[in-house]
Amino acid sequence: MSDLELIILTVVLILSVVQSILGMGLLVFGTPTLLLLGLPYSSCLAYLLPASIAISLFQVKGDVKIEKNEVREFFIWSILPLFISLAIVLSLDSNFKISLAVGILMLATVVIKLSSRLEFLFAINVKNNFHLYLVCMGVVHGISNLGGSVLSVISSVKYSEKKDVRRFISFCYLWFAIIQLIVLLFFYYDKFTYISLIVPVISSLMYIVIGKSVFNNIDSRKFNKIFILFMLIYSLLLITKGIQIW
Repeated sequence: MSDLELIILTVVLILSVVQSILGMGLLVFGTPTLLLLGLPYSSCLAYLLPASIAISLFQVKGDVKIEKNEVREFFIWSILPLFISLAIVLSLDSNFKISLAVGILMLATVVIKLSSRLEFLFAINVKNNFHLYLVCMGVVHGISNLGGSVLSVISSVKYSEKKDVRRFISFCYLWFAIIQLIVLLFFYYDKFTYISLIVPVISSLMYIVIGKSVFNNIDSRKFNKIFILFMLIYSLLLITKGIQIW
C-alpha cells in the first residue's frame, strides 16, 4: 500500500466520524483535502462516494422516515441538475479548475454563516425560493461535491431539531452519492480501485463505534464553529492553489 493510499484511508477514517455526527463531512472536507493532495476530481469521487453512501445508509435506516412530499420535491428539483452538472464536469475533467470553484463556494458559505444577518436573509430567501435552491444544490454538488453547504442551510430552515436536520441531510446525501456513483462509473470506471472497497468498511465501523454515540451528546453550536473554521481554512488553501500562488 502506497503512502498516498494510507493518507486517503486516514482522511476517510477521521471524516467518517464528522459525517456520523453532522450527516456531512466526507465530501465537504474530503474533496478539498484530496484535491490539495493533487488528485483529480474523478478520483476524489471514487474514494469518497462509497464511504459516504455507507454512513448515509446507516443514518437513513436509523432515523425517522422522510415525508413523501419532501422526497418528491428533492427528486424533481435536485437530481436532474446534479446528473447534468456532474456529467459536464467529468467530461471536462483536467481542464476544469475545480480547486478554485470549490474554494470560492466554501468561502461564500463561510461568509454567510459568520454573519447572522446574512444567514437570516439567506434563510428567508430560501423559504421564498425553495425549489430554486433545490436546483442550485444539485448543480453545486455536481460541480464541486459541496452541495452540503446549501443543504445545511435548507435543512436548518425546514427543521429545528438536530435529528430532523441530520435525517434530511442524510437522505439527500445518500441519493446524491448514488447518482454520482452511477455517472462516475459511466465516465471513469477505471478510477475505482481496491481502496474504493475498503473505505465503506472503515466509514461503517467509525459510525457504529464512535459517531452514533457522539451525535447524541455533541454540543451542536461548538461543533458548528469548528466546522466553519475548517471551511475557512480549506477555502483559502483551495483559492490560492487555484490561482497558482503555490
